[in-house]
Amino acid sequence: MLPTGEDSVYATKVGGASPDRMYIVSAHMDSINTQSPDFSFAPGADDDASGTSLVLEVARVLAADDVETDISVRFILWNAEEIGLVGSRAYVRDRLGLQGLEDPPDSGSFPEPRWLGVIQHDMILFDHGVPDPQTGILSPTQIAAADVDIEFDGANTSMGGAIALAGKLLEANARYAPLYPAEVGQFMCCTDSVPFAPFAPAVSVRENERRFEIGRGGNPHWHKNTDVFATYSDEDFRLGFTALQGTMGAISELAGARIRQ
Repeated sequence: MLPTGEDSVYATKVGGASPDRMYIVSAHMDSINTQSPDFSFAPGADDDASGTSLVLEVARVLAADDVETDISVRFILWNAEEIGLVGSRAYVRDRLGLQGLEDPPDSGSFPEPRWLGVIQHDMILFDHGVPDPQTGILSPTQIAAADVDIEFDGANTSMGGAIALAGKLLEANARYAPLYPAEVGQFMCCTDSVPFAPFAPAVSVRENERRFEIGRGGNPHWHKNTDVFATYSDEDFRLGFTALQGTMGAISELAGARIRQ
């Protein structure tokens, strides 16, 4: 059945120097299947088990006993993205005004640290280009120009901060993820970073531009029975691994992660 609640899941790596500030690393954990009568029974391997796996792996690394960060990092798996970004919208609605408040007072505990940036991951495995405009046929294999897309919303007030965050991810891709390049675009839409964009730097990391590529047939497995892991090639999984390397490198630098001496 389709999710209807707002029960997203999160865990936090508390920063040693600045527990009152944080970056959010996120993905959505629900999926739909438009080939099912009630949109259920959705395998969702790319949309969005791929992004969820990335978030869990970054969390696993930073949660190690010998790893510390200066700034807090919160890992969130959103619920009900497919029916209107319900989980992320509820989070912003309920927590926007709680940022940076110490609770209890003088406890050193900050249930909702201030949002320094949001990095959302939504489909990271598949870049076969877009259908040929003449034939409507999509490449059966990954295209030579495959890359990781980093998107921000150029129409929002936090655009300057979002550009800087996107630039940090672009730099991290070049430094830590040699298999595929990354590119930055300004048309972020239709994913769980969108509700944050008016209030904090927010970007979306994905396999293709959401509006102009995925939205125009760039992934024929999107919301379909065929969105299973067997559908994707080794090259597709390497693209996803590249997205992981880029995010891992960027968030480690942004949060001041290091091995405890």
